[in-house]
Amino acid sequence: MLSKIFVATGDPFGIGYEIIIKTLKRLKKFPFEIIIGGDPEFFEKKLKDFKINLELKNISVEKIYKIKKEKNYPSKEGAKYSIDSLNWAIEKVLKEKGILFTGPVSKEMIRKILPEFRGQTEYICQKIGINPFNVIMTFYFKEKFIGLFTQHIPLKEVFKFVNPENYLKRLKIFRKELKKILKKNPKIALLSLNPHSEEFGEEEKILKKYIKLGKNLKGFFPSDSFFGYKLHKEFDGIFAFYHDQATTPAKIMGPSVHLSLGLPFVRISPDHGPAYNMKGKADFGSAIKCFEFVKRYFKINSGFP
Repeated sequence: MLSKIFVATGDPFGIGYEIIIKTLKRLKKFPFEIIIGGDPEFFEKKLKDFKINLELKNISVEKIYKIKKEKNYPSKEGAKYSIDSLNWAIEKVLKEKGILFTGPVSKEMIRKILPEFRGQTEYICQKIGINPFNVIMTFYFKEKFIGLFTQHIPLKEVFKFVNPENYLKRLKIFRKELKKILKKNPKIALLSLNPHSEEFGEEEKILKKYIKLGKNLKGFFPSDSFFGYKLHKEFDGIFAFYHDQATTPAKIMGPSVHLSLGLPFVRISPDHGPAYNMKGKADFGSAIKCFEFVKRYFKINSGFP
């Protein structure tokens, strides 16, 4: 029996259906069952729009919502469809121990119907009763994993979280999850918070004396020279302090796969938004990488390392 990947479409009025369909066409033979939660008729319409005939037998679309009229811009209707599909996919993954693929959504539009919405990662944690602090937003590119100490918070808030307890807890989760995926002790680099690393004190005074550095854990590295001199090639994982410190190299060296490490299931997602202005010409490279990542690192019959 094939392991299942449950696909939340994201905003159907963005590029969600497009990148899913074009990715499935490119995959050809793929050893997983793929179930998409959306509108089967809209899915068929998109196949015709892109003149694509899918040959895979292990693909199905379950009706979660019905699209009355397609739109080419962000809307509350598209936001509702995004959440409906995501809710369905979370429930399916929990019940059937599959893998979760989440398509791109408009956070701005979702906040118009769910004001407290911060992102799909935080929403998933809320739905399954997990503290978001125990889940590490991670990006996979060039066979490297870069995890975030802080996620969707303003840069000025990052310093409030910098203490040994918080840092070591999240670093431990990152190391544990990478070990499960790679089947070995990962070699991890720690990026610095400040320019030129220890010049302003936080790394040296607050953190470094609490961390046992050695063969498999080194730092702190200034992120500019770390990536500029290609030091990332020496490591399996990189632990960054804040959002853009991780996403900038991921997007430049990508396409990358967005992962949520620490969940009770595998969650993958493209590293971009719904891109309403790119419909019909969307780059689906990140979605391709998501499915290639699953095929490479996860057992076919279980969905888990």
